[in-house]
Amino acid sequence: MTLLDDFTPAGEVKIDPKNRLPLGGQIKKEGVGSAESKMLTIGFDGCLYLMPEPDWDALQSKLSEHGKTDMRAIRFQRTILYYASKVKPDSQWRIVVPERLMSLAGFTNENRDACLLWMNDRLEIWEKCRFGAYMRDEQYALDPAV
Repeated sequence: MTLLDDFTPAGEVKIDPKNRLPLGGQIKKEGVGSAESKMLTIGFDGCLYLMPEPDWDALQSKLSEHGKTDMRAIRFQRTILYYASKVKPDSQWRIVVPERLMSLAGFTNENRDACLLWMNDRLEIWEKCRFGAYMRDEQYALDPAV
């Protein structure tokens, strides 16, 4: 079983003043990875990626195949490795988001509203306003009438 099997999207949550992000009761209910560490890093389009270590390892392996000669792959690999942090859910299924990742994702002391979105092998963590803007742009881009 992976982190994503039989999972319902978590939706919107609030990061607390100690930078603890609640992952939701659904993960706990499924009994997935309670003792397992996860990898948290910067993602595309200004979100954060959270993934189980086996998926992180698979991503690193795939990038290393291309990362010897493809400059885009090398840059991407450097960036996600630089910002990567190992995190482990606490007893209440929260993870602590490092300050530098909070800042990169657009979270501030006044704005801690997050949207969680499951994407194949990872959880995307978005600052709520940034996600709304992204979705408005994508809706426009995907509209066949435009």
